[in-house]
Amino acid sequence: MGRGAFAFARENIGNVAKATAIVCLILLVREIVVGTGGIKYAYSHLLYVPIILGGFLWGIVGGVTLAVLAGIAAAGIPIDTATGEVQETANWLLRAVIFVLVGGLNGLLMGVKDAYIRRVKQMLGEACSLLSNVFGGFSTAISSKDTYTGNHCQRVAHNAYSIGRQLGLPERESQRLYWAGLLHDVGKIGVPDSILNKPGKLTDAEFNAIRKHSKEGCDLVNSIAESLEGIAKGIRHHHERWDGKGYPDRAKGEDIHIFGRIIAVADVFEALTTKRPYRDAMPVEAALQEIRKGRGTHFDPLVVDAFLSAYKSGQIWVGENKAAWCVLPSNVDEEMVKGCLHCRW
Repeated sequence: MGRGAFAFARENIGNVAKATAIVCLILLVREIVVGTGGIKYAYSHLLYVPIILGGFLWGIVGGVTLAVLAGIAAAGIPIDTATGEVQETANWLLRAVIFVLVGGLNGLLMGVKDAYIRRVKQMLGEACSLLSNVFGGFSTAISSKDTYTGNHCQRVAHNAYSIGRQLGLPERESQRLYWAGLLHDVGKIGVPDSILNKPGKLTDAEFNAIRKHSKEGCDLVNSIAESLEGIAKGIRHHHERWDGKGYPDRAKGEDIHIFGRIIAVADVFEALTTKRPYRDAMPVEAALQEIRKGRGTHFDPLVVDAFLSAYKSGQIWVGENKAAWCVLPSNVDEEMVKGCLHCRW
């Protein structure tokens, strides 16, 4: 028997248990009504409780079914137990009809609510896919402009995610860190190819054009929704330094967003170990030594330690040697999308 069959059986057993409990509740309420003087007293209205529960749990069918049972249970209750006055048939039938109307209407409303919730969940899933496609489109645009930068961003995103998990970031935050890593160079879309791929030394003007990419990438992501602020801050701060000598804000220490501190390490390591038009790739051990040398000056010491631990355990993607251990996010999380919708509406 598969998991689906077990789930089906468990659901049916649960429904039987709930139905049994509600029928027992009807019988209990009947005894309460009898014990408190009869159907003409206020306690008879307690019969609406199981009727409403039936509609809440099983829609129109549940509401009407329990309403009929409640009507039958109420039929034999005297109007006044002290005098023994019994109900006329028309009275208890009218009460049963009212019960059915209440149960049916309640079940109908619950069905409408459930359909609305299903639609909202469907739309939320579609919105998650849409936002993921937007991010993926940015990544594709980067790759189309400069293959190196596109592949570089994928490796940085992977390694940033690995470092985040090593640091103990919650899964949701690690996923957002992944997207920040994937988009950290999105601002380079506006940088001329002649500058990005220049084999020689950049002029001051060209270097200043390059330096703008972190701020412009941040502004681009922020323009989508304020709820993406963490991702945007990671993009903006990935060239900041722990000692405050980075750019664009010269932020220092923990004033640098944690995503920026993590991406900084992943970015530098990946850049050092990849061949570029203007230099060869650095050997991995030499690149690791450069990261160690930057501990406490260029980089957050804790992030460096987490990176080195991730590297030792095979979680870092180096060149073509992709670390296949981790399952990377394929869609953005629902909270990000809810934040986007909240900001817009």
